[in-house]
Amino acid sequence: MKAFLMHRDEDVNLQLELPANEAALTQDLELNAIFATMAAGDPFLFEVTKRALFSSLRDPGAIVYRQRVLADCLENPSIVRELYSLAGEAIKADNSIWGGLSRDTPKSMLRSSVQKLELLVGFLRRLRQVTDEHAAEFDSEGFTRFCAMLAEELDDDYFDVVDAQLKELKFRGGMLLSSQLSAGNKGSRYMLRQPPEQSWFERVFDRSRYSFTIPDRDENGFRALGELEDRGLNLVANALTQSRDHVLSFFVMLRTEVGFYLACVNLHERLAERTVDLLPRSSGFWRGRTLRAGSLRRRPDVDRRSASGGQRRQRRRQTAGDDHGSQPGRKVDLPPQRGCGAADDPMRHVRSGRVVPRQRLRWDLHALQARRRREHGERQAR
Repeated sequence: MKAFLMHRDEDVNLQLELPANEAALTQDLELNAIFATMAAGDPFLFEVTKRALFSSLRDPGAIVYRQRVLADCLENPSIVRELYSLAGEAIKADNSIWGGLSRDTPKSMLRSSVQKLELLVGFLRRLRQVTDEHAAEFDSEGFTRFCAMLAEELDDDYFDVVDAQLKELKFRGGMLLSSQLSAGNKGSRYMLRQPPEQSWFERVFDRSRYSFTIPDRDENGFRALGELEDRGLNLVANALTQSRDHVLSFFVMLRTEVGFYLACVNLHERLAERTVDLLPRSSGFWRGRTLRAGSLRRRPDVDRRSASGGQRRQRRRQTAGDDHGSQPGRKVDLPPQRGCGAADDPMRHVRSGRVVPRQRLRWDLHALQARRRREHGERQAR
């Protein structure tokens, strides 16, 4: 079983090495503030968000695939939180079972694997119930395929077979092993067998087989019997442990992939709470060559068309004076836009400390070095 919510045909790999400039980039862009907002106090979400954002996508098809899954998550945030919580509970329940001091023996491995699978199967039931109830609410390819996969692979027949096999592996009616004699009359090819169907009366009074009883104080006899059991249970214990690891890895991957989208939902809700306009409508655009604090210069179209030559020269002198004292990263105070009221000023959100994503304004970004060369020439001329 695979979730395939972040990629169309592969699991997300967040164990990749972070880029070499990760620390500097995080500090320059203050990304920790974004990560903390997306994590909402969850350390696991913080790490998932950090690694996911530094593992950028370059395939347009993969970006569209992930954006459509995110759109479903934004429409159904409560379901996303339920899936994330369910996966976390399953992992926590698995870790709560201790294998004991002799957990490396086949008998102990089998016993702990049966207990863990019983818990994990219960969470699989809950997961299928959630997806069955809300499958119609998802439209993206990722969630549609995920719900269809669970409905197909985790049907009622599957759970009935799993419950019956886990019940048999508890060996409440005894354990049936077979072996062969090899050279030197040594036992070999020990294997666990399925016992025949017998009633309780038949198991007690059936004398058709040879049997012996180990005395209560025969420690060596019990030790030898335990070794025979471990040899017969070795294959079954390994197979059941692998099955448990497979189910657990599914919940781990589900928690990781759903956790990334939950972090995106947290960020979206936080921005909505601060009444930030997420999709402003504007007819302008961004244009520029150099983006640094000292090179920002606002030149709206209305000013260029209506201002006289003297006014334009005065603005250039003011801008040159500001640029001369500016340093990269220093706050730049922008004057209000001329010819419009405070309500129509497109930079009012920036001045008030609010950021409007995707707000496209008309800007002219001139290179700082060119301005400084021009200033130097003017000073030489004076």
